[in-house]
Amino acid sequence: MVQVPYEILNPNFSLKPVRALIFDLDDTLYFIPSGAQFLRYGEHLSRFLPESQKETYLKELKRSAENGSPLKVGRAYDPETNWILEFDDHWGIQNAYELNGVQIPIETMRKHYSEGMNMDLFPNLIHLSSGWGIPSAVGKMFGLTREHFRSAYLATREDMVNHPEEFPLVVPADIQSFFKNCHEQGYLLMVMTNSGLGEAEDVLTRIGIDSYFCSIYPEARKPNHSFKIFQEIAQKNNLDYSNFLVIGDSVYNDLRQAKSLDAQTVLMERFPDQPLGMVDVRVWDMEGFIQLWEKLSSQS
Repeated sequence: MVQVPYEILNPNFSLKPVRALIFDLDDTLYFIPSGAQFLRYGEHLSRFLPESQKETYLKELKRSAENGSPLKVGRAYDPETNWILEFDDHWGIQNAYELNGVQIPIETMRKHYSEGMNMDLFPNLIHLSSGWGIPSAVGKMFGLTREHFRSAYLATREDMVNHPEEFPLVVPADIQSFFKNCHEQGYLLMVMTNSGLGEAEDVLTRIGIDSYFCSIYPEARKPNHSFKIFQEIAQKNNLDYSNFLVIGDSVYNDLRQAKSLDAQTVLMERFPDQPLGMVDVRVWDMEGFIQLWEKLSSQS
């Protein structure tokens, strides 16, 4: 069965109001099928552990990638209970699992989260918002901290810049002509990423689309600082939020805040099973997004 290139979830979705396309970077504008960057990130994290724990950590990380593991993008790890939380389409806590995949009884789960089932009530959760989140969650189980996560992430990004041959980027053959056409038609093209400026510029240059983007918002600290950046974009360019089309691979990091402001959203669904309540359209790769754009543009 051939997979369709996109699925429109919101029947009111339209390109007519769109003036700005705001892209995430990693796993959105490009894809690394091997997941080499996440494996390298896990290796860097393991270096903060005692020798006696390194092998166990890496084995647990490998196990988390296997079918049947409850550690999946779109969920969260609660270090207080050692549970993996699954959410409904509106980010209420729906189910909880032990690390071995056994589901926690619903009544036990509700008793623990008695103050409410919305995830925003629990700031200490480790969100598996992208492929980077799983090594972090496993690291948290071994006592690693946010400082360790940040240091290992920066080391991985440095590896990606200095050794591009180890992290080959997969992009559609027509990606350059797509962005060239959008640029010439007057659309504002932007990148909003948690990566640094150097990493973002390196990726855009390697893909050959750097000259078409008018703004890069690096180290965006999504989702906590997303609203501030969206506000800046709107004010700087005299736009309404309804003029935004926000494209990303993470509902939690990239799309939730945008949708709450009435922007339109496209999920680049590299990782299945994410809550879809904040998603207008889902595509499975950049090629699918280009097909979506060309189809709807011809109808406008």
